Amino acid sequence: MTMPGDRMLVSSRAGRRAWGLVGGQSRLRETLERVEAALGAMGIPHVYVGSVALLAHGVCQVTDDIDVCVRPADRPRLNACLDPLLTPDGRRLRDPRTGTILRAIPPGTLARVAGAGCVAQVPDPVEAVCIDEVPVPSLPRLLELKLATGRYRDWGDVVELIRTHDLGEDFADQLDSTLRAAYLQCWDQKVEEDRYNPEVHDPPPDPPRARRTGE
Repeated sequence: MTMPGDRMLVSSRAGRRAWGLVGGQSRLRETLERVEAALGAMGIPHVYVGSVALLAHGVCQVTDDIDVCVRPADRPRLNACLDPLLTPDGRRLRDPRTGTILRAIPPGTLARVAGAGCVAQVPDPVEAVCIDEVPVPSLPRLLELKLATGRYRDWGDVVELIRTHDLGEDFADQLDSTLRAAYLQCWDQKVEEDRYNPEVHDPPPDPPRARRTGE
């Protein structure tokens, strides 16, 4: 369990490969690097969800959106430190240099419910793991957020995460009990896809190894 103020560190070969596919000149990556530098300089606790979290966990998704979770008490400092970089765009912020949109989300925000009792919450920054220096939800938490929406696109992301990390049926035990059946549906879908399209299943990357700071 991650203790307050102590983020877990993860080295992910899959994540580095996904970032490589995005490319060094990606608009999202350019904005992310500047935003991360600004938040780090101000010491604002935060965790990225959405496409940035997918990339860190090894799944490439082409997008120009960044979703970052910060506590409500830190929102004024977030706005202040990003004011020189981004411009208001309704309830969002936009990078005028790249067009990338940034949305700030408070922790505890519910993912859209897939069915009765199926709930997942955006994690607090203290729960983040750092993958190649990017704070994101752990793999189980990211899967829960994706599964809880009930959207085909998000469940497709779950299938790709299962494939990338070579997850088995037993990984369902690490998820909230209300989402295990949905995970197993996605796992079955991955198995069917690989059966009829074996070329899509490359050898899995080395699984990330988590370690606490100082180990």
